[in-house]
Formats: sequence, C-alpha cells, structure tokens
Amino acid sequence: VLYVSHRLGEIDALADRLVVLRDGRLTDDQVRPFDWDSALRAMLAQAHEATTARPVREGAEGEVVLSLRGVRLFAGRKPLDLDLRTGEVTGVVGLLGAGKTELARGLFGAEPFATGSVELDARPYEPRRPSDAIRDGIHLVPEDRHADALVPGWSLAQNISLPFLKSLSRAGLVQRSKEDALGRDTIEALGVVARDEHSTVEELSGGNQQKVVVGRWLAETPRVLILDEPFRGVDIGARRDIGRRARTLAAEGAAVLVLSADVDEVLEIADRVVVLAAGEIHLDAYGEDAERDRVIQTISASV
Repeated sequence: VLYVSHRLGEIDALADRLVVLRDGRLTDDQVRPFDWDSALRAMLAQAHEATTARPVREGAEGEVVLSLRGVRLFAGRKPLDLDLRTGEVTGVVGLLGAGKTELARGLFGAEPFATGSVELDARPYEPRRPSDAIRDGIHLVPEDRHADALVPGWSLAQNISLPFLKSLSRAGLVQRSKEDALGRDTIEALGVVARDEHSTVEELSGGNQQKVVVGRWLAETPRVLILDEPFRGVDIGARRDIGRRARTLAAEGAAVLVLSADVDEVLEIADRVVVLAAGEIHLDAYGEDAERDRVIQTISASV
C-alpha cells in the first residue's frame, strides 16, 4: 500500500516505511522507528539558492496595521493573537492542515472568522466578503492560482484589472487603454515573459502566471499584502522577482504576510517567523531566535 500525505500523524499511525519526496527527488527513506526531525528537514529545509538576502531585523519596529485577538481557526483549538506591522514581512510556516489558508481567507473575507476580533489601523475590521477586504486595502495572492485567481481565456491585462474595474471604468464601461497600460506596467515591473498584455494566461509559463497573480494585487498599493504559498510551482527566477517585490513593498510601509510550508522560503524573505500548527501559534520570533533549526524543532514538537 502506498499512502501519500503531508499529515505526519497519519503516516505515524499507518506506515511501516517513510519516504520523503521534495521537488521530485527522494530526500529521505526510513523504516520504523521514524526520526521525525530528519524527515522534517528532508521535507521542509533542503537548502536552495536564496531568493533574497536574509533580513537582519531583531525585533518589532513598525506600527501595528492589522491586529487579531482571540481568533480561532479550528473548532476545539486555542485562539490566537497576531499583529502585522508596517515595513515588516511576517512569515507563517506550517504543514498541511496548520491553518495557513484559513488565516489568509479569513483576513480576506472569503471565510470570515467565527470567533475573535480584528482591527485594521486601530478600527474594527469585519470583512464579510473579499470586496470588503479589497476596499480596505487587504490583498490576497491565493494558494491555488488556477482555482482562485486566473480566468482562463482572458488576457494578461484583463486578469490583472479584474478586482479594480471600478477605478478603470467610466459610465460603467471599462477603459481598455487604462487596462492595457496596467498590463504593460505589470510586465515591466515583475519581468513577466509574455508576447504582450493581450496574451492569454494559458500562453504563459507557471512562473509567469504567478507573476501575473502577484502583479494583480500590486496594481493598487495594498495596506496589507497576503501571499499564500506564493512560490509554489515557480522557478528560481520567478521566486527571486516575487520575493524582491514583497520586500520592496514592505520597505515602502505596507505589512506583508507570507504563508508557506517551505521553511527556507520563509526564512529567506521574512523579518519575523511564526510557526503555525493545527491553528495554534507555537513560535513567534525574530532574528537569531528564528533560525532554521529552531523552526524545524518547533514544527517537529507540534506534530
């Protein structure tokens, strides 16, 4: 029987042998008793070329933009508190089922939190739908670009402009010249490899499709940018471009939240690292307190 899962508890309960695959390569092969620290290193922390220089910030500096208090991601789990600050990239790392996507979708109003409160710039923030979040400057690059972001058959420019048609319209009609200009600006800013702004998204590689999704949410400057698994399925060049843009946006005063199951991706881009497991925060640290070994040990202990 071959059982494929990210849920280590299920593997521990069922398996006689543990094989870890990462980026299409076998990185660990064990028989019982399993060494979970070794397995997690093979899963989450295989070194690869850095996308950005590792930030050196040692503690909180910016003003609080978004504040969560008593938010419960899963029934029966402890509520969490979390602050996102200006000029800072907060990286949330966790395995499948940790609650990363639930956190992102809750902040974006796609699946509102059942409990707790959220404040945006010290005012109550209660989005009931994504349009509420967009109005308040909360932008989300979703985990699954094909299911939740890209519109097949539409051009690059049309996909980018979709959330902001009101600002591109006059008398209810989209001004195509403005929409096309937005597409060209994204191609230039993020280095999208495409014929032009009229290329359909199907014509683009996976990495360039991801740049289009990221570029969409940078078309208007966000107050908070949420990136859910932003580097999934993209090459190292696209990782570098997206990471650089996120760092630049933070430096310009936005709060940036990056959620990923890849420890290295988070460590490369984040000033601050939060470990999430089963909807609960197990580590919230800066600088030397957020080194790879400690992050992995925290994930291992929370499995």
